[in-house]
Amino acid sequence: MFFNCDTNGLIYITSSKSFWSFNLISCMYEGIEKNLQKLLEKKKKKLSKDVYVKNYFYEIYSIENWCESFSYETEINKTEMRGEYMMYGCCEDDTCVIGIELLSDIKTFDENYKVFNKVVSSFQKREIMDLKFLR
Repeated sequence: MFFNCDTNGLIYITSSKSFWSFNLISCMYEGIEKNLQKLLEKKKKKLSKDVYVKNYFYEIYSIENWCESFSYETEINKTEMRGEYMMYGCCEDDTCVIGIELLSDIKTFDENYKVFNKVVSSFQKREIMDLKFLR
């Protein structure tokens, strides 16, 4: 976890492990991408009912990489959140998901976002091979 006192920015990194192998997830790519989209749509619907949450959006780059973003505005403060998530095979039988999230005062978000992008780009991203061509 990184906190910048000067810009009120917090970057934190989380990880979780799945019992599904990365190769199995790669083979089931289309079904898993649809489920991920359903989960994010459900979250979008839930957050749309929260009077403090503004401008929620998500983007799925691939089954391995997706992002979420929204602002949280109260009478006391205005906060922007951006999260980038990456899935990769962490060993033969497991898949890991890394989440890198930025929470920042809305006034200093752009400054903190530059640092956030450096942290995100430090993680290696790779493409899932299109298995349809192997058949």
